[in-house]
Amino acid sequence: MPGDKLIDGIRQYAQDKLNSDEAGAFAKLPRGIQIVYSVEELEGEVNNGGFRQYFWNSSGAHAQVALEALRAIGATQHAEITTEAIKVDEAENQDSKDTNAFKDSDHQDRLGELDKRYFDLKEDTRALEVKYARKHPDQFFTGAS
Repeated sequence: MPGDKLIDGIRQYAQDKLNSDEAGAFAKLPRGIQIVYSVEELEGEVNNGGFRQYFWNSSGAHAQVALEALRAIGATQHAEITTEAIKVDEAENQDSKDTNAFKDSDHQDRLGELDKRYFDLKEDTRALEVKYARKHPDQFFTGAS
C-alpha cells in the first residue's frame, strides 16, 4: 500500500473512533494509531493556522502525545520546536483564553516565530510516519501497547 494511503487510512480510522462519542476514545486507540493521528492533527492545525490555532482548538489537548509521537517517529526537529511551543503556550496561561485573544493574535508573538521555524523544516513527517508504521505494525491493532 502506498505510504500516503496507509497514513490517510490510519488517520480516518482514528477519526471514526473519536467521533463515536465513546468516553476516553483517544486513550483506547492502539499506540501506533495515537502516534500517527496526533502527528497528523498537529501538522494539519499548525500548517493551517499555526501553533496558536493548534492550542486554541481541542487538538491542543493532545500536545504532549504529539510531542512524544514526533520523538517516536524520529522527527527531532519538529519535536524541538513543538517543545518550545508547548512551553510558550503554558507560559501564556492558555487556560484563560477568550475569543478576542485568539482573534487579536497576529503572528508577531513567540508562537508566530515558532510557526515560521516549523514551516521551514525539511523533515518529512509523513515519510517518518510511514517508516514507523511499517517498522511497528503490531502497534496498530487493538490491544497493542
